[in-house]
Amino acid sequence: MPTREAMRSLAGDIISSFELRINGIEGIKESVRTEMEEAQNFLEQLESSRESTAKELHANLEQETADMKEAAAKELKGFEDSRTDMAEKLQHKLSKDKAHLEHSVGALLKGFDVELGEVRTTLAGGQDEWGKLVSTMHAKRSGATVAKPPKAAKTTEFTSETTPDFARPFKAGAKREGSKKGKIGKGKSH
Repeated sequence: MPTREAMRSLAGDIISSFELRINGIEGIKESVRTEMEEAQNFLEQLESSRESTAKELHANLEQETADMKEAAAKELKGFEDSRTDMAEKLQHKLSKDKAHLEHSVGALLKGFDVELGEVRTTLAGGQDEWGKLVSTMHAKRSGATVAKPPKAAKTTEFTSETTPDFARPFKAGAKREGSKKGKIGKGKSH
């Protein structure tokens, strides 16, 4: 019977088709399991790499921070040393300039005192001569005979104690004794 043979052949084909499908599904399952294991391994490697990279970045960041703090501290110390050195140089220059200025002013004042002494001596000599002239003129006006004036005495140099008021230097803002301020512009105009 051909039907029996056809049925047997059909049953064999169904069984072999079933076994092929089962084997194919097992292959797919195995392939999926292998791919999942590979994906899991990849994810584990990725996590491990991420953790090691994070640790490395943290270490680098800490090192960079430490290096930057150290560099900033060196810069600040260098700046402070430079500022201190500059301050010392300026202080030295200032004291040197001050000493030079004091010496120059001292020399200038000494020269001024010498010139002032000479002016005072000249004024005193002029005052002596003026006194002689006044006494001679007074004597001539009164009709008395005038004796030859005595030889002029050697003039002495004045000090601040013996200097007459007119020979002392006038200080700004100070009033001289006996001086009167005249009123300007109060007279009659023609």
